[in-house]
Amino acid sequence: MSLDVFRNYLLSKFTSKEVTKYNFANSFSLELHHETTHEEAVVLLLALAPHILPNFLDSLIKEIYPDGGELPEIGGVRLNNHRGLLPTGETVQWILAGEEVSERLEIIELLKKDHWFYMEDILYLEQVQEGEPFMSGRIILSQKGISLLIYGSDTVEANYNFPAQLLMTELEWEDLVLPDLT
Repeated sequence: MSLDVFRNYLLSKFTSKEVTKYNFANSFSLELHHETTHEEAVVLLLALAPHILPNFLDSLIKEIYPDGGELPEIGGVRLNNHRGLLPTGETVQWILAGEEVSERLEIIELLKKDHWFYMEDILYLEQVQEGEPFMSGRIILSQKGISLLIYGSDTVEANYNFPAQLLMTELEWEDLVLPDLT
């Protein structure tokens, strides 16, 4: 799926009186081996966007709010290495529920630890410092989530936190030599 389609959905939602009907349900079913609702797909797209288009949220916000400002209703955070806006739970609430309190409360369910995103190590809501609104935590794709959504495989690449690497050999299991007491 193109991020342009997602961008058009968001622009139509916030800049026109008539919202174009989009349904992103099951957009990632093949990659995740799990059916996804429209709302789940939007969360996944938001979490994935900075990995593909670093300025995705910034450019979108400039189009929706050309005069800029603090815009706390949008949520989002900026960090040290990434200069773009990163989505938070508040960003998800803004996009999917606007100011509808009952819908904003429903969005929380998507980011709880008993949701399959968390249970299957796909995505989670970052914990925040005590006293800050819990939905101000970033929505973070796990390495597994990134691998599945971008490459279609859950193979985690070797890195500092996970230094193991896949080794290939032409040997067979019969070539393995083990002590007798194994």
